[in-house]
Amino acid sequence: MENNKKISFQSILDNQKTLIVISFLLALITWITISLNEAPEVENVIEHVKIQIDDSVPSQMGYEAFGVEDQYVDITVEGKRYLVGDNMLSADDFTVTAITTYVDGPGRYSLQLKATANDPDADYKIVSKSQDYIEVYFDTPKTVEIPIEAEVLCEKDELLFSKDYVTEDPILSLDKITVYGPATEVNRIKSAVASITTEGELKSSDTQTAELRIVDSHGEKIQYITIKENIDDLTVTVPVYKVADLPATVDFSGAPLYYIENPLSITCNPLNIRVEAEESKLENLKSVSLGTIDFSSLKPGLNTFELSALGVKDAIPLDKEAKYTVTVNAENLEARKFTVSRNNINAIGVNSNFLATVVTNELEVTVVGPKDSLDSLAVGDIYVDVDFSSVSLSVGKREFPAKIRVKNNRCWAYGEYSVMFSISAN
Repeated sequence: MENNKKISFQSILDNQKTLIVISFLLALITWITISLNEAPEVENVIEHVKIQIDDSVPSQMGYEAFGVEDQYVDITVEGKRYLVGDNMLSADDFTVTAITTYVDGPGRYSLQLKATANDPDADYKIVSKSQDYIEVYFDTPKTVEIPIEAEVLCEKDELLFSKDYVTEDPILSLDKITVYGPATEVNRIKSAVASITTEGELKSSDTQTAELRIVDSHGEKIQYITIKENIDDLTVTVPVYKVADLPATVDFSGAPLYYIENPLSITCNPLNIRVEAEESKLENLKSVSLGTIDFSSLKPGLNTFELSALGVKDAIPLDKEAKYTVTVNAENLEARKFTVSRNNINAIGVNSNFLATVVTNELEVTVVGPKDSLDSLAVGDIYVDVDFSSVSLSVGKREFPAKIRVKNNRCWAYGEYSVMFSISAN
């Protein structure tokens, strides 16, 4: 058996190809060993290492660090190429800490930066940093809510195109903000100003993205603060309206069908109202409604109402306190009283947990309309409806407001009415 081993080893030595492979492997191992031991030292820059604040000392005094959000530093390392070469190390392999040992009160500090490798056995060294100090403000945190003021600057001498146009107070998309920061700085805040610059000579409203400044009483910018709201889309609108004099009128509610197509005659004193509105809207306005008059308040003859410009919805009255006398002409109509029985009194929308029983036996109703329509009207054509759908019910007797329906498209009920109901549990 020993003879066989000798023959086998001898055969290996006699095999030229095998000797070539063995020689190559020995040379490769020798080369790698020499390369590792004799490799030159190189430097490499590790970018974007995030700075951390050592808050062990400040936190004991209730302080927080401000002005260090997302700050980074580049560090240079030196070592063997195979350890620090390209793509061998990343920012995650290092820690950069701002030393806070000397923080002893609120204010701004220049903190020294210390860089270390996360691997305690790292066989390379840190030789430099892109910066050695960082400015940090320490103080107790404070949160306040402050209103935003609008500032409109104009490139031209005149903001509006002509005297036919007017403007109102600027409109902010956000009227207040929540500010968080060091108490000393927050206490200095005088105002938050949203500023825009418009070209001027405007004929229509102008909306622009605003620049927000938070300043002190001297107009200096407040530092180290954070705004909790998203102000990227903060806008200021300069409302611009055209002025016009338009006929004053009123709207009606509860009108029978006939009077929708053939409205009662009305007069307003003054006849016209001076309003402002967007020019495109003003072009489609033929008159301006002062408000709404319900037919239940109209009796035969001349009906007079005092309305204020505050009731205008279609435009903005220049004089919001102006008063108007409105007269509705119902002189060709008559009034007649009808007695409605309880059979024609309806309870609508009663909660399923309750029962509503009519207590009122009959209700006297005044109906207004042309004489011939009143002559043809029967008591059975008049209905009293009580809507319980939006009423909070409780057991007991009480009166509820009622609406009158008249089955005649030229007649209506005049006045206000109520009906007594007994409410019981279902």
